[in-house]
Amino acid sequence: MVLAVAQENPNTAPCPQASKAQVWTPTEKFNVEVTNDTSDFYRFFDATPHATFLYSCVQKTIEVDLPYETEFLRRYDQFRAAIDEMFDMPARTVDLLFRFMQQNSGQLSARARGKEFAALTDHEVERVENIYSNFNAT
Repeated sequence: MVLAVAQENPNTAPCPQASKAQVWTPTEKFNVEVTNDTSDFYRFFDATPHATFLYSCVQKTIEVDLPYETEFLRRYDQFRAAIDEMFDMPARTVDLLFRFMQQNSGQLSARARGKEFAALTDHEVERVENIYSNFNAT
């Protein structure tokens, strides 16, 4: 199967490439083999929109994402240090406590109080919630 495509725009002057037909043939692996010279289409590729987009992504990362992530990690470390002073808890459990409170707007849910953190008293839970609210106030 061979396909020949010639594109002409009636509103513009004829260009030398408009008279060339782009011919391609399918390969055995279902790819396309271009059989004529198409180097002019790729030689002067304009990557300005791509570079502009990439620049805006890097700029946002530097100005927004990195400061936010740095502040988050600083606050998490403070939370963890305060919890370590109060309790002898494995790091995984402190992380679980933090994530539960993060998901529930700084409050430890009744389910978490009854299951994962049943050993904590009401007073200890209140202290933990206060620590979380102090370090995560925005």
